[in-house]
Amino acid sequence: MKARSIAFMVAVLLLARRASAQTTSPSKGWEDRVFPFAIGAYNVAGASDVAGTTFLIGQGSGREALVAPFSDHPAIFAASKLSLMAIVNYELTQKVRPEKPKLAFWMSVVLTSIEVTVTAHNARLAR
Repeated sequence: MKARSIAFMVAVLLLARRASAQTTSPSKGWEDRVFPFAIGAYNVAGASDVAGTTFLIGQGSGREALVAPFSDHPAIFAASKLSLMAIVNYELTQKVRPEKPKLAFWMSVVLTSIEVTVTAHNARLAR
C-alpha cells in the first residue's frame, strides 16, 4: 500500500503539465515544472526532521551530529538547522537552477530522500 502511494506521487510529479490555452513562449522542460514540488518536499521533510530531532533530544534519547554544539538549546538548534536549510534553498533556486535545472531538481530529490530517511529513523527511535 505504501509503495503504491509513493509510486503514485512520483508519477503525478513527473507527469504534471501546465494548463494553458495558447502560448507563444517555448515550453519549459519537465524539471522546471516539478522543481517547485521537489524543493517544497525538501522543506517539509527538513522541517519534520528538525521537529523529530528536537523531540528526541528533549527526551534524552537522540542526538544531532550536524549542529551538535547547539543540541542542548532547542531554539538555537532549530534556528541553526533551519538557517542551513534556507542557505541550501537559496543556492539551489538562485544559483544552480538557472544554470543547470536538471541538476537542481535531482539535488533536491536526493536531499529530500536524505531528510525523509532521517525523519523515519527519528520516528523509529521515538517509539
